[in-house]
Amino acid sequence: FPGYSLFCQVAQELCGGTPLSALGPPVSALNPMRAMGYMEMSDSLVVYVNYIDLYGNADLSIRYDQFEQVRRGRAFRLPVREYEVRRLSHTYSDITPDPANKQGVLLTVSASGYLQIALPNKSVQQLVGLRVLEHFRFKFLDQSADQ
Repeated sequence: FPGYSLFCQVAQELCGGTPLSALGPPVSALNPMRAMGYMEMSDSLVVYVNYIDLYGNADLSIRYDQFEQVRRGRAFRLPVREYEVRRLSHTYSDITPDPANKQGVLLTVSASGYLQIALPNKSVQQLVGLRVLEHFRFKFLDQSADQ
């Protein structure tokens, strides 16, 4: 998590007396980033990769609560290259054998509350070559997620 792995290290260095100039080159301007939203259709949802973290997990452009509102209890399919995610996992150990997803690509919720495409102990970015601003389409099915 960047909030812990990067920012805490920098804060520790600064508190220890390390000058800011020793931590990296000066920045004259910030690069504005445009946050992508999502596009909802009757039977599908298009989302975008907003951010790829240090572990290669891809944060999507929709929060978990927004996704559940759009989903309305329906089952879904999320193609991620040659893999297909069919359920939301609440932990990385929440993997069940699935012939359509042999590598164990997960849809989970990031620490910031956004949906995230992840791969436990590996980089999903390296496995399938995800890019920031790339889009993915959830396909909602007629049956409920409980069936």
